[in-house]
Amino acid sequence: MKNILQSLKEKVEGGNITLREAAIKLHKSGWTNFIDEETTTRLLKLKSYEKANDPIVGKPDTA
Repeated sequence: MKNILQSLKEKVEGGNITLREAAIKLHKSGWTNFIDEETTTRLLKLKSYEKANDPIVGKPDTA
């Protein structure tokens, strides 16, 4: 049986709902204290979050 995180991840990746809609669902179900798309991305382990925080692929140095 899928939990809410697995279900939402599949829906977001499948294009059935937006990341914002997933964030709202997580907030309403008590997973987050407010509607937070960044936390939603992390909780759902979406590829965009993993790439953004990868030390090789991630953000460029600002030096």
